[in-house]
Amino acid sequence: MKHFLPMALVASLTGCMTLPHNASNTLSAPHGDGAIGITTKIIKVGSVYPCDTFSILMYEKIGDELAQEPETLRMTVYEDLEYVLFDNIKPGSYVVKEARCNVPRGIVVDGYKRYHSIEMSSEYMVKPNTLTLTDDLIFAAQETEKDFYFTVESSEEVSIYLEGLLAVSDTIGEGWNIETPKSQQL
Repeated sequence: MKHFLPMALVASLTGCMTLPHNASNTLSAPHGDGAIGITTKIIKVGSVYPCDTFSILMYEKIGDELAQEPETLRMTVYEDLEYVLFDNIKPGSYVVKEARCNVPRGIVVDGYKRYHSIEMSSEYMVKPNTLTLTDDLIFAAQETEKDFYFTVESSEEVSIYLEGLLAVSDTIGEGWNIETPKSQQL
């Protein structure tokens, strides 16, 4: 019996869920995993914003199937960030099915949910030691203290813009390659 409780605790902690990848504006040293860069535009009216965090749910493609559990990319809402980077992502092909605006505790959306979601259908190819710049733009604007707009737009110009931002920054260290969806098609 004394061994049952620790084993139950370990089993409940490991479960099937994967830990989220939290965003930053720099990348760790490359070590075989890949990274994803996403452009953001956040506009706030006051000091309180309806979303605490944004989450992107992406599923690894395994043959013709998708993994059952998503890899979650999570970012905190900051108005001044023009992009977010997610590293330590296992190389592979991923399909993004949903983006979420996660609301603060005590608030619900649509009567019962703790998030507002948008369906997506983007595909990301993550390669070792490569930062993949996406064509996706997370756009959120707060119109009043109670009204906000949240969408994800996709355009080739978005990854070109992000590539330009990164070219003049010092956030990408040596050893990282950078690819856009267009360069992956070549």
